[in-house]
Amino acid sequence: MEHHDETVTEAEGIVDLAGQVRDITVSGLPDGYDYKATRYADVILKEAFSNRFRDLTKALEQFEPTLDELRSGGGGRTVFVRRFDESLGEQLEEEKAVWGKQNITIDKGIGFDGNMMPDVYHPLGQAGPESQLGRRRRIPAAAHRDPPREN
Repeated sequence: MEHHDETVTEAEGIVDLAGQVRDITVSGLPDGYDYKATRYADVILKEAFSNRFRDLTKALEQFEPTLDELRSGGGGRTVFVRRFDESLGEQLEEEKAVWGKQNITIDKGIGFDGNMMPDVYHPLGQAGPESQLGRRRRIPAAAHRDPPREN
């Protein structure tokens, strides 16, 4: 396989490489910060999770780290980072905390004309032979037949 630097240069402007950090493209965040995002996280946050975008904007507007906080150590979690996280944690929606550690579930399905086929999930390591990464695909019997064998 031949590699041409010109081809890579042309693709760099088009391809969004995994983990590539870029300037944000959304507006509405307070001034005074240097914002960066990967994989359109800024757009996803603002458009798909607009309430969380407002929470973040509010927390950033109110946040003022002190010089002592910036100078102090703290390992992986300095005093001002913990304080900022707490300011997000204090924001409630319908009297429930919405910031902090949460489990995220993503579900994909397949079907025709809006009729989704049911999925059967199995814990990893206990899946049957037709499963892939713990998920078994269910195929209607009419669509899944072994071809006839020749003698």
